[in-house]
Amino acid sequence: MDDAAVTFIPLIPQLLYHSRHLSCPMSGEAFIGAGGWGYFSGGLRTYARAFQFVEANNTFYRLPEARDVARWRQTVPSTFKFSVKAPRRITHDGGRLDDPEAREHLGRAAAICDRLKAPWLVLEYPPWRKFDDSSCTAIVNLVSSVDLRATVCIEARAYSGRDLPLKLAKTMSDIHAIDVVDPILQDPRVPSDQAYLRIFGKGEHNIYQPTDEELEDADDRTSRGGFDFAVFAFHGVKMYKDAARFAAFKRTGIFPKVTKGEGLASLDEVLKEDAKFPSSRDELIRHQGWKLVDLADSKRVRASVLLKQLDDRVYRSRAEVTASLSSLPPSKA
Repeated sequence: MDDAAVTFIPLIPQLLYHSRHLSCPMSGEAFIGAGGWGYFSGGLRTYARAFQFVEANNTFYRLPEARDVARWRQTVPSTFKFSVKAPRRITHDGGRLDDPEAREHLGRAAAICDRLKAPWLVLEYPPWRKFDDSSCTAIVNLVSSVDLRATVCIEARAYSGRDLPLKLAKTMSDIHAIDVVDPILQDPRVPSDQAYLRIFGKGEHNIYQPTDEELEDADDRTSRGGFDFAVFAFHGVKMYKDAARFAAFKRTGIFPKVTKGEGLASLDEVLKEDAKFPSSRDELIRHQGWKLVDLADSKRVRASVLLKQLDDRVYRSRAEVTASLSSLPPSKA
């Protein structure tokens, strides 16, 4: 998924925290991690040395065997936190939300939460799923049909970036469900003592890297909420690096660099990951411009800021790109 994340992994323990739980400016604790460990070099055991939380996403596609779930729990420290993403049969099928098969899958997901000691069960509803009175009643029936000790977290993607329907907001409040939002886009809309935040950003197909300013604003959103707990589940092609950057910021108040170099050297590192040549200026901006580069130790911008300085022509190598930009001052934003 993210070759850059793999090369970044040795730096993660140095960037993170001296304890398993981070202190933060809100009233409680923050749990920071990513959507799964499948692309993390070294697997779950290594992942758990870098982060204190993970959102188990493989449960969305296939419910694992009990022995596999037990192995996950035994692999990590006792303080490590899981959340579980509910099976797609519950959220993405077109039938009633509380039909017998959905209830059966929810029961199995609840059992996985129990085995993992997972405090949160995430129901991600797709953009086409609208919520009227009938579907809100079905959610209540679904949740009440299972002995569920984990807190239900509902992401209603049909209403991303805008208000929830009043009926849905009331339903979520009545069943004590957490309103899952992307804090880069909006505040949680349902009062709760916990926040569950799934961070994708403003790109398409999970291709996005949040800037320092966006992550700082996301932190401000949760700080204003005064939550007892806040979960930050990073997703996207650079989710491990982004989660580590944010965790370092939560601990120190400073965002670490995303590359070893600065200016054009930083841009060259970013292009080295997966840039294809020959490419036109517009192709480089489209495929590489969303990434972050370090202009200086404490100054990061999107690669597009530099790439837009290129002449409008075809480039045949990274060296040709950096040579064409060599007159640009390294600190220019």
